[in-house]
Amino acid sequence: MSVKPRKASAVPEDTSGLAGWIFADLILGLMVVFLATISFIPVIEDFQGPASTAGLQTTALARLYPEPFQKTYPNPTSEVVERDLTEFISQNSLPENAIISFVELSGAYDPVSQDSSSGVLKAVAFHEVLVSNSTFFNKGISVKFVGWPSGDSNEIRIKLYLIYDQEVRVD
Repeated sequence: MSVKPRKASAVPEDTSGLAGWIFADLILGLMVVFLATISFIPVIEDFQGPASTAGLQTTALARLYPEPFQKTYPNPTSEVVERDLTEFISQNSLPENAIISFVELSGAYDPVSQDSSSGVLKAVAFHEVLVSNSTFFNKGISVKFVGWPSGDSNEIRIKLYLIYDQEVRVD
């Protein structure tokens, strides 16, 4: 018995149905590469570099003091704020190298006759006084200005966070 050879199909084979599977495989491959690369990231918290002190390896880490300095002033001056901040640093036994990391200044406004922008403008004006007259405040500090409804529209509320360097022994 003889077998007839098959004739070539006149319709070419369509592979576009496989495009979705190829796309899914590429996404899966990218996910595997991504997961492999993020699993080897070293955790370094504010590493400043080792320093040799009396034969010991130490490093300085920047630490954020957990309790912010927070006070409301009826008619503030930069001298009073600086005095209170110095007192706060000494009462909490913070080192002399403690610096301000973040400041929130809230200017009071009368909610009946003013809007919050009046309080923000008072906070901005007081910030300029602090920057020009105080040794703690400089232009590199991150500041948030807020308007705050209060009965006494002359009040300024200050909330600031301090960071300091802490020496840590490296084994």
